[in-house]
Amino acid sequence: MTTATKSHPDFDVYHAVPQYIENNVYIERANIEGDHEGPVGGWVIDKYTLLPIVDHAGRNWPHARWYFFMEDDAYIFLPKHLLNYLSSFGWEAPHYLGSSAFIANVTFAHGGSGFALSRGAWEMSFGNNPRLIEDFAGYTRQHGCGDHILGRALNEYGIRFGQNGGDEKFTWGFNGVVHWKFGFRSENWCTPLLSWHKAHSRDIARYYELEKGRDLKRPMLHGDFFKRTIAQDLDKRREWWDNLSSLFDVTSANANSPPAPQSKYNRSLWTNAWKSVDACEAACESWDECMQWSYYDDLCRMDDKLIMGSGFAPGMFQRKTRLIITSGWLLHRIKDWECN
Repeated sequence: MTTATKSHPDFDVYHAVPQYIENNVYIERANIEGDHEGPVGGWVIDKYTLLPIVDHAGRNWPHARWYFFMEDDAYIFLPKHLLNYLSSFGWEAPHYLGSSAFIANVTFAHGGSGFALSRGAWEMSFGNNPRLIEDFAGYTRQHGCGDHILGRALNEYGIRFGQNGGDEKFTWGFNGVVHWKFGFRSENWCTPLLSWHKAHSRDIARYYELEKGRDLKRPMLHGDFFKRTIAQDLDKRREWWDNLSSLFDVTSANANSPPAPQSKYNRSLWTNAWKSVDACEAACESWDECMQWSYYDDLCRMDDKLIMGSGFAPGMFQRKTRLIITSGWLLHRIKDWECN
């Protein structure tokens, strides 16, 4: 990174850090005596890190076939998962793989989900131009996300995102959310699971125990994860729980003409779904593709995905300040998703 780049006002927060150290102030966010939140604005310079990291990886490990990048709140499933997945691609070819995102007309691999770059892709870009970081300094200043900036830089050298020859299309496996916010559905049920993002330490410990305790002769599918980790915690109906249903909303305000699916459902039950918890559940059961529902006040929400969501513990203020939200899942319907 050039001196000119480091002199930009974006880096004021970076240059302020030594002042805290000189005054014996800790900026570790450890919530113990002597700790302080530190200078504000660290996110502003985060975008500057990715190009140097990718450049550094390729120059210091020139014999590596793949470079995989992840953030510290991600969990990557390695044995029989990521490694097997990458082995299906030729490392000498320019591959750029991950979970797709889109900003400023650029399709790129979302950094938080984890992404992979083949040696062939590195050689075509960073290997071809030792000044690539400097050449994109202006573009970096003008935009906000390092993963988007990397994608734009790779595009400049003919490298496109996507596992099907750079087709820039989304595929399942690398996930940009944590497991309890993820929508399990028929389209991803039988696809290999490669990562979770925004995971807490408790989640990571649980993922690791799951990996240790299973047969690694075959990859873990999204459906395997759901049945082993989530299904056991779900009931047919659960009070003070929000499962994040969102596909269709039926309320007293739209009951005369509510949004409805194209597939089979009972219209009478559907238009009355707002009246009670039981009515909401009945409407969901009447729709062939409904997998879950939630009810709050006069709002019935239904969805064709399975989402764990989260609840409100007895000591949380929501139990004192709002009405009960009730969620339900039609777990018996996952039999229609079973993998061959």
